[in-house]
Amino acid sequence: MLTAAGAGVSVAPVYYDYQAMAEKDLGKRSSIRFAVFGSDDLFKVLLKSASASNPQLAGTIGSHMGFFRVQALYRNKLSDETELRAVVAAGADYVDFDLGDDYLHLATYPVSGRVEVAQHLQKHLIMNTGVDMIYTPYQVDVRFPAPPKAGQPPGGPFLNNAVQTSSTDTLYQPAMYSEFEAQPWVGTRIVPGLRIDYTKNTKSWDVQPRLVVRQDVTPSPHRTTIKAGVGIYMQPPQPQQTDPVFGTLGLVDERSTQYDVGVERELTQHVDMTIDSFYKQLDYLTQQGLGSTGSGDIYGVETLIRYKPDERFFGWLAYTLSRSERRIQPGAPLQLFQFDETHILTVLGSYRLGRGWEIGARYRLTSGYMYTPESSGFYDENAGTYLSQMANPPFGSRLPLFQSLDIRVDKTWKYGWGKISAYLDVLNVFNNGNVDGISYNYNFTRTSYVPDLPFLPSLGIRVEN
Repeated sequence: MLTAAGAGVSVAPVYYDYQAMAEKDLGKRSSIRFAVFGSDDLFKVLLKSASASNPQLAGTIGSHMGFFRVQALYRNKLSDETELRAVVAAGADYVDFDLGDDYLHLATYPVSGRVEVAQHLQKHLIMNTGVDMIYTPYQVDVRFPAPPKAGQPPGGPFLNNAVQTSSTDTLYQPAMYSEFEAQPWVGTRIVPGLRIDYTKNTKSWDVQPRLVVRQDVTPSPHRTTIKAGVGIYMQPPQPQQTDPVFGTLGLVDERSTQYDVGVERELTQHVDMTIDSFYKQLDYLTQQGLGSTGSGDIYGVETLIRYKPDERFFGWLAYTLSRSERRIQPGAPLQLFQFDETHILTVLGSYRLGRGWEIGARYRLTSGYMYTPESSGFYDENAGTYLSQMANPPFGSRLPLFQSLDIRVDKTWKYGWGKISAYLDVLNVFNNGNVDGISYNYNFTRTSYVPDLPFLPSLGIRVEN
């Protein structure tokens, strides 16, 4: 626990994750694997007293998020032409967020499964077909200020108009899919596919056709491949979006039509390069108070230069230049999306030193998220707090660049029965004060940056048998 002297504030962050796996061969053609994994992330700010401007803000501010899963995976090669794969998983997800008197408590208990059959129909034709099922009981308890009307900015978390709701329900999403992998001639791969989903929330069936094509234009050792893909992907609204108090009724599933064209090139035996251009057309996006009226576009170019693993080293460099825009309803102007990131750069590598030692590093540089500046606070006697003037258009300013250097050191000991690995992982080695948001004083006349995680070391151990 960290305490700020004289400020009446104590901070208590706790984080851990875990995983364990066991696999057993059931014969020459079949195997089964069991896995247990999960994580838990707790952060609390304990306040000894409330402030004069926000009397509701007392007690605890914090979040608690986590999940766990128990999973079983079964494989069986029924014949030289047919393979069966089945996976089932069960567990829980939980989110608890407290802000003074306001809170959000969400618990879900998903049970999921997939059964897939891969069938060689001919020498150069494979069919993959299967069914998916997600069954999720959930319980949610919420107390927050009532959501604003369409077109109005949020009034903040401390207004005296809080409403409360509790609900318990079950979501289920069955699906079926099929795709064919065809190689009609040397260097060509064509993969048409179709997926059909049903969503309880919207009571609708979504048909989603997809197609991927790859063609080699020069052979190895310096192979060049051109590729293209197009597909439709649907996403149902979340439970909080269809809640009768905080959400919007009558929503439909959101749709993304995705296009991709690219080229791959082998530069050397260990180095290859990929350049992709992409475009996503978004439709039926959920808008608070309006319904499924939103739309948008995402487009850009991404480049990957990869050094394929050899006896000592592997690594890659990836850069994405993109733009993400949204329109709240037909006829409204396009605006930058809140989470638009113009630049995303990642460089990583790992080197085996010998005798079980390995060292790796990762450098990340990304554009900051968009935010809406607030200013000129005034006191609202009805609300009992200061309110701000929101800049227009919303999300018109950008936070500073995020950058971080992370280092990891591994050591492995091998024994007759298996091996033990230990690691030291250090995030944000240079302790950069990356900005996570903007903080305002009580009447919105002064601002300060809210920093992200500082220098953060962690230790771990892994046992394999």
